[in-house]
Amino acid sequence: MRVLALITWCSLAAAAAEWPDFVPPKDSGVVNVKDYGAVGDGKTDDTAAIRKAISENIDRSRYAAPPMIWLPSGTYLVSAPIEGRQYKDLKGWSFGWRAGFLLVGQGRTKSVLKLKDACEGYTDAANPRYVVATGSEMNGGGGNEGGGGNQAFRHCIANLTVDVGSGNPGATGIDFIANNRGTVENVLIRAPAGSGRTGLAMDRNWPGPGLIKAVEIQGFDTGISMAGNWQYSMTFEDIVLKDQAKVGVWSEHNPIFMHRLTASGKAPAVRIKDSDQMLVLVDAVITGTGATEPAIATPGIADIRNLSCTGYATVIDGKDANDVAAKDAKLATKVASWRQGWQTCAQAGAPRPLGLPVEETPLWWPTSEKDWVNGAGDVQKAIDSGAPVVYLPNGSYEVDKTIVIKGTTKKLVGFQSSLKAKQGVTPLLRIEGNASIIFEHLYFEGDVEHAGSGTAVFRHADFAGDAVYRATGAGKTFIEDVIGRWSIGKGHRLWARQTNAEFGDRVLMENNGGTAWILGYKTEADAGTISLKQVGGSTEVLGALIYPLHDVRGDVPCWQVEGGGRFSASWVYNSKRYHVHVRHEGKDFTGNWDRGPALWSTEAAPK
Repeated sequence: MRVLALITWCSLAAAAAEWPDFVPPKDSGVVNVKDYGAVGDGKTDDTAAIRKAISENIDRSRYAAPPMIWLPSGTYLVSAPIEGRQYKDLKGWSFGWRAGFLLVGQGRTKSVLKLKDACEGYTDAANPRYVVATGSEMNGGGGNEGGGGNQAFRHCIANLTVDVGSGNPGATGIDFIANNRGTVENVLIRAPAGSGRTGLAMDRNWPGPGLIKAVEIQGFDTGISMAGNWQYSMTFEDIVLKDQAKVGVWSEHNPIFMHRLTASGKAPAVRIKDSDQMLVLVDAVITGTGATEPAIATPGIADIRNLSCTGYATVIDGKDANDVAAKDAKLATKVASWRQGWQTCAQAGAPRPLGLPVEETPLWWPTSEKDWVNGAGDVQKAIDSGAPVVYLPNGSYEVDKTIVIKGTTKKLVGFQSSLKAKQGVTPLLRIEGNASIIFEHLYFEGDVEHAGSGTAVFRHADFAGDAVYRATGAGKTFIEDVIGRWSIGKGHRLWARQTNAEFGDRVLMENNGGTAWILGYKTEADAGTISLKQVGGSTEVLGALIYPLHDVRGDVPCWQVEGGGRFSASWVYNSKRYHVHVRHEGKDFTGNWDRGPALWSTEAAPK
């Protein structure tokens, strides 16, 4: 059997590139839909078989170790929705919706979910229906027959294509909702001409936070839609939109934090409806063909940087743009910066972003079955063997001694497993020397320390409860779609794409002299919670949603910057807000910000 890595690839600006296969070890605990009768020949209706695979496994462990549903190479014809539900009783608890729905293919062009042409239930554009959907579990006793809510934890749709077929103008490719973490990753969503209403819909209450990465959408009336409640936020990176009939990205209220967008066609690329929405868009290339409307229209809070646009009479249709570089942006083909909305800064003059260098998440995958070692019996022994990949079959594991990473193992793959430190064992895991390692699909019940000079990568992972990640060495850390609290020391460098930090009345992120670049940061705060405490070093936040759950004490800042630290951030508030927005070198900045500023920085733009 050929065995390759678990959903790993080199990060690419163009989402269209083919990425490596995902063929899991047979003892990984991954659920193969063919074991439940799916054929994948493009002719047989596989709807019932795929639903059976989901229904018989999704309740196994929805939090610490939810199972993966795997679609090996093939074209799976479907005639009804494929959902993250317990199909045995759709009228039972939570109408069958469950957290922890992971639907993973072998490869983006190899595993295809194909809707039947002119399929019953999908032919009416006025009554949209999805092909694939995640959902939320019951919240607060309210009904959620449609799957909306804020307990849609740890969903993952990856490594596949969703094709809505011909003659289905009411078809939505993926209707996605996730909370705290969740991802649509390495996915192609396509619709033939005249078919398809929405490629990726996130219209139910309440999407986010989550990461949409390396997704290409071809056709449809609307590429990406976020038309629901203003909670919470979504992070996007490496998005390709082609030939939408009406609009590429549509949002009413939900904050969008996006890095690297490539859009082409006749339709507008981005449309924002309301002034309470926030758009952060960095490094975009938009190419119009006979376009008559503005490429981007937003009345809300906006922080747009490094935009290249051709083929549109108007590039940005906004209001109240108060950045000096924005005044001529409407007709420019290149826009260095456009900022509008509430803002202030710690020094006189307009604020400016730090422009920290961006590094791509370093990812690696094995090419041989011999590279994999099962670590279920003894994780430390497996790591000490020097195996390139140590994997933990889907399940829960408890260790009675700190796991030390100091050798040549390149990856610890969890298949969405939990790793727990027994009482008195701390930290759970420590990285030493020049070791570099990638952690994927793991649930850490204990602290992790990075004391070395190498690189640590965390993807689709949780730090449960009081667990925290501490980087004291001069190495690097990369984060993608992770729940947790973070602390980095002097000389350490961190790049984060979609991180959720909460859990109590404490500092959620600390930067003690390091460098941090963050795309998409969501917090939940109690009365005394500081979102970031920085002493020296540099931090740049490209989009944050700050969510105080309770009234914050008047002496507690959202952001605290001391010791000559360099800081810039774009953010909005959700629900309650802080009285002290920024404490910079002991000086408090308050202001009447209903939602947040387009940009706040410790540095002023040169006059």
